Amino acid sequence: MNNNFLVDIILPNYNKKDYIKETIDSVIYQSFEKWNLIIIDANSSDGSQKIIENYSKYKNIKSVFLKRNMGLSFSRNLGLRYAKNEFVAFLDSDDIWDKDKLKKQIEFMKNKGYPFSYTNYTPFYLSNNKKIFKKMVKPKTSYDLDSFVKDTSIGTSTMMIKRKIINVKKFKKNCHNEDYDFKCKILLKNIMANNLDENLTFYRITQNARSNYKFKSLLSIYSTNRNLLQMSLFKNLFSIFFVIIRSIIKYGYK
Repeated sequence: MNNNFLVDIILPNYNKKDYIKETIDSVIYQSFEKWNLIIIDANSSDGSQKIIENYSKYKNIKSVFLKRNMGLSFSRNLGLRYAKNEFVAFLDSDDIWDKDKLKKQIEFMKNKGYPFSYTNYTPFYLSNNKKIFKKMVKPKTSYDLDSFVKDTSIGTSTMMIKRKIINVKKFKKNCHNEDYDFKCKILLKNIMANNLDENLTFYRITQNARSNYKFKSLLSIYSTNRNLLQMSLFKNLFSIFFVIIRSIIKYGYK
């Protein structure tokens, strides 16, 4: 990939035919043009691949079509293997970026010297084919590891990280909250994450918000707290309690 580019964007997809075009277009229409988009499709069966193939004319879009679904973590880790540029950003295949997201975030990180940043974001969902926007989520000004485990408000589709601090860190396989585990691995190295206090990402609430998935996600957080972070039982339960409260504040009960 061309080293004149500054940011690699990792976009995993599996059966998001109804959303993937709008997501990719939100990258193409960025006011900042020095990006590479790495799309990892996990053997979608819903027609997603045909939509992705329509973007083959773009030299800065690389599409990888897996022969079977190896899971979200595998797709993101594969994307990291392809990443060669200074910054890495992540975008889920049903989320949307504001057109100035990359421009403002790279300027913010370069001007401040920050290795890890994120933005505010607005959750939304579809009702009768209309977008219903909820209250904007405004995370804290900054997070270290201790504050993050009590308030996991860094949206994955909002964050940008210097590639050199990711190094060999990977998303955990067979995990229902691989995002949390990955962010903890970054923050565990005394890295601070800092907020660009602007609403630049739109997070789609889908059926994955169902209660069964939420329960498995909490179990996954508990596992990371215990095994990676070596938390005591009391601190672990304390972390889970605040994660639940913060989730209700952000998204309600939907």
